[in-house]
Amino acid sequence: PVRERPACRVSAFHPEAAEPLEGVQGSVDLSALAQGSVALSVTEESRLKFRVIKGEETYTYDLSGDGTPAVFPLNMGDGSYTFELLRCVSGTQYARVWTHTREVTLEDEFSPCCCPVRWSVTTPIPPAWSGRGR
Repeated sequence: PVRERPACRVSAFHPEAAEPLEGVQGSVDLSALAQGSVALSVTEESRLKFRVIKGEETYTYDLSGDGTPAVFPLNMGDGSYTFELLRCVSGTQYARVWTHTREVTLEDEFSPCCCPVRWSVTTPIPPAWSGRGR
């Protein structure tokens, strides 16, 4: 049978629903777990990473420490998810500064795939840097 695509909604950070993070200046928004996303806003000078873990699968993302909210997909289906915030302590070594586990039941299994969550802002490379014409 053919299924209809779920209604697309733009995933966002909801400050009114966010909870403070322990051990770091920031907050996490867990209000859209059923819709397939988790969001954070962190202010930190160190490099940061955010992990989304379910069973044996782990997705690790770079996280800006400038307070800009970031939204991440829950694309591994229903089940127990663990979220970890990591802070760089030296070179490529990171220490976990926050962790949280939550049982997730998605409203629609396709929601994390059909709706935009993790956005990357890119700037075009100027022609002088592209290596062409040299």
